[in-house]
Amino acid sequence: MRSLSSLSVWICGNEVHEFSEECDHGGFCDGGSLTGLEILSQEDVQACIEEGGRPIPADNDGCSAKCKKEFCGDGIVQILGKDGIKGTADDEQCDTGGRYDPECDAKTCTFIRCGDGIKQGSEECDDGNNEIYDACMPNCRLPVCGNRVVEGFEECDDGNRLDGDGCFDNCALMIPPERLP
Repeated sequence: MRSLSSLSVWICGNEVHEFSEECDHGGFCDGGSLTGLEILSQEDVQACIEEGGRPIPADNDGCSAKCKKEFCGDGIVQILGKDGIKGTADDEQCDTGGRYDPECDAKTCTFIRCGDGIKQGSEECDDGNNEIYDACMPNCRLPVCGNRVVEGFEECDDGNRLDGDGCFDNCALMIPPERLP
């Protein structure tokens, strides 16, 4: 049987902050008769090793399986967030690890939802509704004058940006001068 004191190397996942580790929040016992035991103390580490297992670190507890502090942008979704409690506001929904993902806001690690009132990711706007005739389209894009689609606050859209054809270049109707009697 091996014991903790006989180990000459540090172990990530043993609940002890050692050497180059930024953190160490334990993990689980892998192998031996205590497979699956959650490691919460040095006694758990000792028991795991004595029963033929080895401590395996875990992610999603604020400390990664590599004993590095977890953060938004590290590529690991922290479902428990910084507070360690699932279902609270700081839980990550996604984590791009720095790669572009049109569905994940890399700054907040939350899914981008058009219509939630928060402009994020590739959204041009987000006014919190799905109205067609306002300053932001239901797809979170700004209305475009000159695309042959009346949208936003446009009164007309004839597909061009020319004046004198019934629709001004800003997509406002050209009202003919009234005739005086």
